[in-house]
Amino acid sequence: MAQYSPRRDLLACLAVLAPVMAVFTAIWIALP
Repeated sequence: MAQYSPRRDLLACLAVLAPVMAVFTAIWIALP
């Protein structure tokens, strides 16, 4: 593999977390 890229790791993490947080926030707002 090439050299370790923390920025790519962070982008991948954000790409995974963003939709999860969006759904969680939508449910949190929709509840009461």
